[in-house]
Amino acid sequence: MTIFPLTLQRTARTYRGVLSFASTAHLPTEPEAYLHPLEFAQYQTLRIPARQTSFLLGRFLARQTLHTYLGEASPDVYLTSGVFQQPLVVGTPTSVGVSLSHTADQAACLVFSEEHPMGVDLERVQPGNWENIGSQLTPHEKGLWDGKESMDAFYTRLWTVKEALSKVLRTGLTVSMEFYEIASVTRQKDLTCCQFKHFLQYKALTFAWNACFCTVVLPAESEYTMTEAREKIDLRRRLYS
Repeated sequence: MTIFPLTLQRTARTYRGVLSFASTAHLPTEPEAYLHPLEFAQYQTLRIPARQTSFLLGRFLARQTLHTYLGEASPDVYLTSGVFQQPLVVGTPTSVGVSLSHTADQAACLVFSEEHPMGVDLERVQPGNWENIGSQLTPHEKGLWDGKESMDAFYTRLWTVKEALSKVLRTGLTVSMEFYEIASVTRQKDLTCCQFKHFLQYKALTFAWNACFCTVVLPAESEYTMTEAREKIDLRRRLYS
């Protein structure tokens, strides 16, 4: 499991965030050891193995990330879902937001203050998938490709940007993809910054991660610092008995 502490500087205030990644290899063998009783009850209703795995990985990673953000591991903190299936944090002393994303074997989690809305998306690059993704891009977005990476990679990068923005707006993919149109793409070393046509108040930061692309969407005027990544020992002690 890898954790990136974030510092988010505004004109009058500094916010914190935590971005983390984990794979299925990090999962402990006993779900009841780290799931809140209500989470465990929900897990027991799942029947599809892939859905079970994504649920466990997301909840495990969220608990680890919340522990880092809050500075303690509390058995009273857990995740539930809102009316649009967005993840909600219960049991924290302050208003905390969480954004989750999964691939088949990896997950990303972003924890932040609700005062400073953010969203994350993680997508694996699938060879030959550029045509499917391209059908959801505008002519302007397709014209942003500069040939410095494959079309599969670039289109996947743009898709994560749209997904992450939809999580911030809590609309999901229920509206036209043109609604999330990307206006510009600027490369900055290993990071790509995107601006939006309709949502000037947000920006997207995209980078490669383990054969995937990860995007974080955050307020456009926030200056960010991503602290050097550190490996975190899994919390394998039993929180629930």
